[in-house]
Order: sequence, then structure tokens, then C-alpha cells
Amino acid sequence: AAHKAEGLPSPTDSLLIKKLVKGYCREHGIAPQRKDAATVDIVRALLATLHDDSPKAIRDTAIIALGFAGAFRRSELSALNMEDLKWTLRDDEEVLLMEVRRSKTDQEGQGMIKAIFPGREENTSPTALLKRWLALMNNPTNGPLFREVLKGGRITDKRLNAQSIRLIVKRAADATGLTLDLSAHSLRSG
Repeated sequence: AAHKAEGLPSPTDSLLIKKLVKGYCREHGIAPQRKDAATVDIVRALLATLHDDSPKAIRDTAIIALGFAGAFRRSELSALNMEDLKWTLRDDEEVLLMEVRRSKTDQEGQGMIKAIFPGREENTSPTALLKRWLALMNNPTNGPLFREVLKGGRITDKRLNAQSIRLIVKRAADATGLTLDLSAHSLRSG
């Protein structure tokens, strides 16, 4: 700040200082800021905060339940399309197979399949909550799975981005009144 005030170039912009800082971090490490992991009870508390029947609440419950059940990253949830869903029967139980086309750890895009099993209770079951969201959208066959909802409740064709998913989890966590530090990654790590 002192250099800027004097109209001089900042020494922190020099290549030598940048390499010095990078080497220090490599040698001594930087502790990441970890968020608390979600548990089944925490996810139930998050879902309980979204109790109304608005399109936004229905979408948000599906996102939280599915994110936890499939240990999804927020970018993976955002990237899901209708074409990535496949319903199948296993022991007279409807199971959802979801294709994750690309992930942070799958840079070549080989993809993976995640199986989502129904829960015991309808109000927390990831498959039941997803079906409720799909029915609200009139069961589309293509396009983004999770879409923006306008203030009037109209569902658009625009994909929800990863930042929006982070905010959905953060709002639900704040509404629970828990003193935990939760984020969208809490669903995955839990």
C-alpha cells in the first residue's frame, strides 16, 4: 500500500518474490480451511428448513438430498442433464443411475456412474425428492437437471451454476441455526 501511495511499483509483483512465496508454501504448507462434514441428521435438518411447496424449495431439497446421497461436488450437480438419468429396478426397488460425464478428478472425461437408492422416508428420500422436482418440471427428457427458478415460481431452461448450489446449501445451513461451518462440499465429505 505504501508503494502504491508513492506511485512506485509493488515489490510483491516481482518474479523473485512470487517464487519465494511459492517455495515457502511448498516447504511449510498451507492448512486448507475445512468445512464440517454433513451427517444424516444434519441433512435431515437442512431438508426440514425447506418445508414449503414452492418450486425453489422443491428443487433445493432435491439438490441437497441428491448431493449427499451421491457424494456429488457442486460442479457435478450443476452439470447434470436429464439425459444422464436412468431409472432401473433392483430387488423391486427403483434405483437411479446417474452418469457424471466429467469431474475434477476425471479430467479426460471418461465419466462414471453413481447409483442413488431410495430412502426409507419419503420426505428425505433422494429419489422421491428428485421425482417431485421432475414432476414439477413436467418430466423433461433433455436439458439441465437443475434449473433456475424465477421469483414468481416459473422454472426456466437456464442451468443452475455451481455457485448457486453453494448458496442453496449455505442458506439452508444458516436457517437450521446449527453452529457448524457447512458448505456444498459438506454434502460430499459427509
